Amino acid sequence: SNLGTSGTVDTINFTGAGVTASRVGDTLTVDVSGGGSGSGEYLADTFTAGEVINGGKAVIMDTDGLIYVMNITNSAHWYQYLGIAANAANIGDPVTVITHGKTDVLGSGWTVGQPYYIAPTGYLSTSAPTVGYCKQVGVGVSNDIINIGNFSDYVLI
Repeated sequence: SNLGTSGTVDTINFTGAGVTASRVGDTLTVDVSGGGSGSGEYLADTFTAGEVINGGKAVIMDTDGLIYVMNITNSAHWYQYLGIAANAANIGDPVTVITHGKTDVLGSGWTVGQPYYIAPTGYLSTSAPTVGYCKQVGVGVSNDIINIGNFSDYVLI
């Protein structure tokens, strides 16, 4: 790919600890150091909340492009699952959604090896729901770390 004329300066913004970049001629090298901690091993993106959202709840992206709390009894939500909100947000505020990976930003009290499902409240639970939609979206890695992912197919109850 074209990185510009050798010797010119391009603006590249990096955020977060342990991220550096260097350029030699037309070669740009990005180094992401770290790993090993739960907070640095997940994929997340920031979206706009379409309603008040509490951190730790499963969320969907609706057709308006906004983020809403997932309702497992609403069939319109069943295939719109996006991930878990990492922060609380009011309507119109940014909400970071963890879509995949190990994280410690969702609190503590996870049980190692325990599957976690989306509960009717939108929070994660060790109990599979008995109505609506059932999907495993997490597994405990340690007391402080949960691995978020797409662990099971959708099951209609």
